[in-house]
Order: sequence, then structure tokens, then C-alpha cells
Amino acid sequence: MRAIGDAERDEARARARQLEAVKSALRKKLKRVVKRVEALESDLAKAARYRTYDRYGELLKSRLGDVPKGASSVTVTDYFDPALLELVLPLDPAKSPRGNMDDYFRKYRKFLSAEKEIPPRLLTAQAEAAALRESLASLDRGEELAVASSPPPSPLRGEGKGEGKSSRRPTARPFRRFATEAGDAIMVGRNSRENEELTFGLARSHDLWLHASGTSGSHVVLRLEKSAEIRKESLLDAATLALQYSDLRKSGQGEVLYTYRKHVRKPRGAKPGLVTVTQDKHLYMKLDLKRLQRLKESLR
Repeated sequence: MRAIGDAERDEARARARQLEAVKSALRKKLKRVVKRVEALESDLAKAARYRTYDRYGELLKSRLGDVPKGASSVTVTDYFDPALLELVLPLDPAKSPRGNMDDYFRKYRKFLSAEKEIPPRLLTAQAEAAALRESLASLDRGEELAVASSPPPSPLRGEGKGEGKSSRRPTARPFRRFATEAGDAIMVGRNSRENEELTFGLARSHDLWLHASGTSGSHVVLRLEKSAEIRKESLLDAATLALQYSDLRKSGQGEVLYTYRKHVRKPRGAKPGLVTVTQDKHLYMKLDLKRLQRLKESLR
């Protein structure tokens, strides 16, 4: 009997070592993915500084003949603003007026490129981080040890060459993901677990959080840059989805509340998806079928 007991203890220790090795690998991978997320967010924020540089380039273009060589700035009237305010455009004294104009247009093209290329990569990295966190949480709860014996693949990663039939089966992606006409990302939870992960695992404090008021429904997160103004059409898009993925869908109308994610809290001991909200505002919505169809076409 003693030999059997020793064997059981050895097996238990081996399982514990295996579990810790898996968790260590997951933590290392999560750390790398989080760094990639932060780098992409930083690149996107830097590029956002050039959002209005096409306008500056056009304004400078209209004044090229008036800018003396070696000038460090020029004051122009902003004809794109109904108030016709004056703007002071900084210039590089080492460059010609045309060279400065070209710089403005070049930086604006950099902004357009970043707006197109970075968000999909960022969403992929964020989804991978969310999947890794969920795998670690599952291991901490003592679940899925056999399944999690190696780090999970990215839920957004495409199939690779030479893989077996089972590995070519598409992996379910976390959250419903939509895009507004302005290119803002909207994510919608599909169940209480995804609502929990979306709100408290993926959403940032400055993102906008929405939910149908007074009823059960999905958590909705509208991605925002820090200190960015909320685009009205993007807000209406996100509110439409909050209404659509709630019990108010049958009536086709109802109230949607929204606030910044930092004002959403989870009560101690509450079930997944149950939250309390402060500093919220409200919109009364009627389902706009045309808007909803456009959003569904952006689903990915």
C-alpha cells in the first residue's frame, strides 16, 4: 500500500510541475502579446496627431508665395472653419515652404496608413491576450488541464500550411466585432462570460461602454482614443448594437445607457456580467434597419 501511495504522490507532483510549466509558458506569451498591444496602441496614438495635417498642407499651399525662406512658422486663415479662425503652422526653417507642405501631406498619409493597418492588428493582439488570460483563469480554477497543456493558438490566426484536418477547423472568435463608417471598432459580448471579459479584460478606461437600460443584454464597447471626442454617428452605431443585442430587440426601441468604462464596476461576489454604472447618460433609440444592416456587413 505504501508503494501505491508513493506512486500517487509522485504522479500528483508531476501533474503540478506540468501545470506550472504550462502556466509559466502562458504568462510569458501573454507578456509578449501585451507588449505588442501597447506598441500598436502607441503607434496609433502617434499617428492620430497627424489627423488634420492634410488641412494644414492645403492651407500652407495657398500661402507658399508669402512664406519667407527660413521661417519657423506662418499664420494662416483656416478656410475650413466657418469661424475663419487664424492658425499658426509650425515650419522647419531648414526646409523650403514647399518642403514643409510636402511634410504635412506625407504625415497625413502616414495617419491614413496607420488608421487602415493598425486597428486589425490591434484587435488580433487584444483577442489573443484575452484568450490567454481566459486560459490562465481556467487553469487557476482547475479546468481544462489536458486541453491547456500547450499555449492556445491566437483565436484570429489563420490556418497554416501542412496542418492536420482538426487544426484547420476555424477557431471561434471572442466577441462580435463591428466597424463604424469612421473606422471605429465596436465589440459586443455574446454571453455573460464574454461580457465579463470584454468589460473588465479588454476594454480600456477611456473606451465607451453601452448597455440597454433596465433589461438583460450584451455589453458593448466603442473603442476611443484617449481624450478623443465621441463621434455622434459612432455613438449611434454602438447604441444600435446595444439595442439589437438585448431583450428590447423585439419591440425595436428602448433606452440605451452609456458611460466611460472607468465608471463601470463589478459588485463583490456578483455573477459574471453583472455590473454597476455611474455618471451614465441615456439615449432613446429606435432600431434603424439601414444602419443595422451596414453594421452587420462590417461584422468580422
